[in-house]
Amino acid sequence: ERSKPGLKAVFEMFDGGTGSMDVKKLGGCLHKLGVKYDRPLFELATKAFDEDQSGLIEFDEFVEMFATLRASDELALGDFGAPSAELTAQELSDVKASFDAIDADGSGAIDEGEVKTLFEKVGLDATDKEIRGLVSFLDADGSGEVELGEFNELMMCAKARRKAPDAPLDAVGALKSMFEEQRKAAKVVRV
Repeated sequence: ERSKPGLKAVFEMFDGGTGSMDVKKLGGCLHKLGVKYDRPLFELATKAFDEDQSGLIEFDEFVEMFATLRASDELALGDFGAPSAELTAQELSDVKASFDAIDADGSGAIDEGEVKTLFEKVGLDATDKEIRGLVSFLDADGSGEVELGEFNELMMCAKARRKAPDAPLDAVGALKSMFEEQRKAAKVVRV
């Protein structure tokens, strides 16, 4: 994995000495670092990590963004390398019940506020930025929320990763472990 000084050196090749870069340069910089991403994910990440809404990404924002894109590249749901298992009719029904319980406002989608509430209930301390990163990672269609189909993808990965094949699917546990994996990936570049 890359260290912060290594990232800084690559960042400085693209920022023209300004300490920040626009989206066009940012794409080139990430490409140079070998990060694979698609356009919608890139645009979402750029918006999510441009904390000061300047339209430019400063180095600290870049470090966070690199970690998240790198994690989603490695963990990509449904991509080769991320194990996935079909859900049975009963499991789909259980997943829908879990989804509905998390979707407190009944909108048919889970938003950042609902993830935050869930994490607070289970005693998981997460920043707004971390929650935003998790939601945008799971949000395949770029709507800003996690719909049932996207939630099912997460649960298919969770099913494939279970230690015991007959263990019940745990939606909260799946969200928690996905979050912890993303947090771990983010820490790697903070070294």
